[in-house]
Amino acid sequence: MLGSVKNLEDLQHEQMDNDLADLEDEMAHGALVTWLNIKSYSIYSVWLCFGLSCGYKSVIFDSVIILIENNIAVFCPGLTDGSLGDMFYFHSFRSLGLIVDVVQDIRAMNGEAVHANPRKTGMIILGGGLSKHHICNANMMCNGADYAVFINTAPKFDGSDSGAHPDEAVSWGKIRGSAKTEVHCNATIAFPLLVAETFAKKAVETMT
Repeated sequence: MLGSVKNLEDLQHEQMDNDLADLEDEMAHGALVTWLNIKSYSIYSVWLCFGLSCGYKSVIFDSVIILIENNIAVFCPGLTDGSLGDMFYFHSFRSLGLIVDVVQDIRAMNGEAVHANPRKTGMIILGGGLSKHHICNANMMCNGADYAVFINTAPKFDGSDSGAHPDEAVSWGKIRGSAKTEVHCNATIAFPLLVAETFAKKAVETMT
């Protein structure tokens, strides 16, 4: 006999997976079509519909589901910078009036910090640029983040925000004055080590 014969239970599970995949694909397509017909939407909704349209069991689809289940918001201040921006450009010739309302997102992002009290706020920033500036600015609205970790290799001497050290953020009120430690390292090296000794270790302790 060549190969192996699957038992009935395996076949049933496989069929259920296929049916669910078809259903999710239909839902994703419907969500994307509905979304494209809306004239104004937030950047967060862009990511949700983009993720759902990637198809059942794709890495991006699974990531979006995890975000939704855990009520985690995603912000992308530089949405149009890159290939996704190109797609918006091309789509604008087919459907005029498509609007990405960045004000919805800046209100939501700043609101996360402003309404955090009595909880503390913290920042883990990999790299620099636009995203670093936005999250620091949001924390300035609540008198500064209680904790901050900047991981990047950008130099300080050129005056860019990417290379600005935590003490610069303290001077602007983006971080509270108690921040002390600075470690300069590539994010692909430092961040996995941080996760292994913090979040991952805590998750393992919780499961055991």
